[in-house]
Amino acid sequence: MISAAPPAGGNSICAQHGARTYFTLILWLVVFAELSGLDILLQAYLTPFKLRGGLLSSIGYFNLFPAYIVKGFFGFAIILLARFGNYRELILGTHQKRKVYVAIHGVLLAAIYFLLDYISGASPTDNALSGLSGLLLIAIAAAMATAMLLLAPLQFWLRFVREQRWELFAVIVCLLLYKIATIWFGQYDKIIAGILFTPTVQLAGWIDHLLGYELAVDISTTIVTVGTFSVIIAPGCLGYQGIGLILLFLGGYIYIIRAQLIFPNVLLVIPLAIVVIWLLNTLRIALLMAIGSSWSPEIAIQGFHSAAGWWNFTIVGLLSIVAIKRTGWFTNRPTTKILHLDDENRLLVPQLALIAASLATLLFTASFDWLYPVRVVIVGAILFHYRRIIRPWMIRPHPLAIGTGIIVSVIWIMMVPASAEEAQAFTHTLFSASLFAAAGWLLFRIIGAVIIVPLAEEMAFRGFLLTYCEHALARFSTPTRQICATLISSIAFGALHGSLLAGTLAGIAFAAARYFRGEMIDAIIAHMTANLLLAAYVLAFAQWSYW
Repeated sequence: MISAAPPAGGNSICAQHGARTYFTLILWLVVFAELSGLDILLQAYLTPFKLRGGLLSSIGYFNLFPAYIVKGFFGFAIILLARFGNYRELILGTHQKRKVYVAIHGVLLAAIYFLLDYISGASPTDNALSGLSGLLLIAIAAAMATAMLLLAPLQFWLRFVREQRWELFAVIVCLLLYKIATIWFGQYDKIIAGILFTPTVQLAGWIDHLLGYELAVDISTTIVTVGTFSVIIAPGCLGYQGIGLILLFLGGYIYIIRAQLIFPNVLLVIPLAIVVIWLLNTLRIALLMAIGSSWSPEIAIQGFHSAAGWWNFTIVGLLSIVAIKRTGWFTNRPTTKILHLDDENRLLVPQLALIAASLATLLFTASFDWLYPVRVVIVGAILFHYRRIIRPWMIRPHPLAIGTGIIVSVIWIMMVPASAEEAQAFTHTLFSASLFAAAGWLLFRIIGAVIIVPLAEEMAFRGFLLTYCEHALARFSTPTRQICATLISSIAFGALHGSLLAGTLAGIAFAAARYFRGEMIDAIIAHMTANLLLAAYVLAFAQWSYW
């Protein structure tokens, strides 16, 4: 049985190290978000320099420094997690010079901003440009160095590099391989598309013919047409992304329950799942063409297209689990119970209902999600039904939970760029409706964002997944399993939110709030505060693209 409270020993650890651990996690979170924001800032200001030629073109590549620091952070984190016990006192201990580094770091960030502003508007013939570019490079390097010293003292970094030099070398090699892979994938993408395009559109055309539609195909341009409705079949629409996702999902699932499975029999599920998800993707294309030609091109492209893809993945994933769990040829413990709904598993139900309702309404939605209130009503009813589980969490929250929510809202606004085009389209659609419809939709949107969604997501990610991961890692020390559980649950949280990096950082902050006292209410209030402030920002400044 998995409880929503930390395992034995967790509360004593939180009581002893809670404040320092909480502060350290938040500090690492803020610095990482700052580096990500610096990456975005440099991309916006300096990328145009790549087109100027000569020495100036090199300025356009300055953004690679924070970009690769951000990517390398994940490799560094894995190494640190494995050796955390060796460095815990250095990381969590009192850092005497931190205030000095904060001041220096702030001055460097201000210098970077002013240098960027001047360089981006300077004439190519400006004699000071080369000297200022050198200063900018020095300021970027110094800002990253002081950021590292904010996180941990110099003796930590010297010792870590000395003791983990080969692991760090492996991280650098992985970064180089990643860069090579991104270049190679462009060709790989085309090869896969060339293999899948013809059989996919031929089968889709046959399905459309059965439905009374005639599909015309232009192989040279990959354009398919039914009547007056035409779309370009991009490589990503041919199903290989779904195949990749189902491979990852089944690989992870089979590994987790490998002790219950019969090998190599169970591996047969993988090719069967690949075939089924490809067939469902072909059906998706056929139905998309039918919907676009006879009903609504907007709903076909902007709603059905992506929602049907996620439905395909969900259906194949669930069918694969059912096949594995119920077939004696695949498992040595066949069962008719796929999911036993005890209190622990019930923590997942509101989030699963939220995802299902979102995908269902998206099937019938074009550019504006008028059916959002349906999600609020469905998930709200489920939360009310499970109020017995939630009620024990409702104690007085710690003030730091509100502070965490404020930090997350700022990080989200910094890292997730607003779209003026989306905001304009949102405004046009919403305020073209009647006052009653617009006001009612906004009311449900605020209730959903501030109350329903935080409760559902915290039950799933900090209530269930975080605790499940801790129990799965019970043989490790408390700090190691808590950090690993935080990363796993936070990455899953980020993946669900579309913006992986910002979502992961938000998940880490909410997990830190949960661990500070070991109380779910702190994670819930932090999440609600972040969403409330984001909603206020959206309403006050008409930044509708965040919704």
